[in-house]
Amino acid sequence: MIPIVITGHGQFATSIKETIKYILGEQPNVYFVDFNNGMGNRELEDKLKNLIQELNSKQILFLTDLVGGTPFSTAVLLSEENPEYKIFGGCNMPMIISAIELSEEEDINYIADEILNFAKDNIILFNPIITNTSTDDEDGI
Repeated sequence: MIPIVITGHGQFATSIKETIKYILGEQPNVYFVDFNNGMGNRELEDKLKNLIQELNSKQILFLTDLVGGTPFSTAVLLSEENPEYKIFGGCNMPMIISAIELSEEEDINYIADEILNFAKDNIILFNPIITNTSTDDEDGI
């Protein structure tokens, strides 16, 4: 299984953890790292490095909250040491669920492509259809 690390600003990661637990149950291969107010970049980097060392995996999926934010940038920095890490920014629940479901696959490039496609397919803008419900028989203005 390819490990999944979810990280983001504030309580983003731990909030996602609770949501995943509610929807899918406990997920043993998913790890959550918050970037709390007052935490420095170096502290986040150390937390992620320690987790990476514990995981001892050449392939890791990082799902972060904001493209260009500190959690994203830190994961990108750490991926320079291992190009098989895949880092997503702007993650949402469909992406996370897709990543969990696909994490048993062996090809991280396939998983990354599928996650991206699934995320794109699950973002919509609802447009209600407005119909004229009045009839000629009605008195109206």
